[in-house]
Amino acid sequence: MRAAGPPQGDRPPGGAARSAVRGKHSGPTVTVTVAYAAPGVEAVVTLAMAPGATVADAVAASGIVLRLALPPTAIGFAIHGQRADPDTPVADGDRIELTRPLRADPKQVRRARAARHPPGKPAARRKKCLTATS
Repeated sequence: MRAAGPPQGDRPPGGAARSAVRGKHSGPTVTVTVAYAAPGVEAVVTLAMAPGATVADAVAASGIVLRLALPPTAIGFAIHGQRADPDTPVADGDRIELTRPLRADPKQVRRARAARHPPGKPAARRKKCLTATS
């Protein structure tokens, strides 16, 4: 015999009745993904955040910084590859990337490369080795 209670057809789909009974139904949420990648390390966490949450809120909720022992002062943020501040509000479907500092300043690298190959003198190029195949 089945336990007494409302018939199965009277329940809202998705278990909404259970969450309402427990008082956990908080309304709409924003789904975001927090990602970090480095050589040999990859972490991706999908979260459901409250509307009005910021990048900093999502990163803290993901736990990636603590789990990977990342230096918080050296981490930058981007949303879908576009630089973002920690207080930037997140939208549904955002992918928040934790960015690492650059290993070298691109401007300095270009200057050093230009100094090795002054103008007017073509850079040395490797010769193509043509081999005859039979």
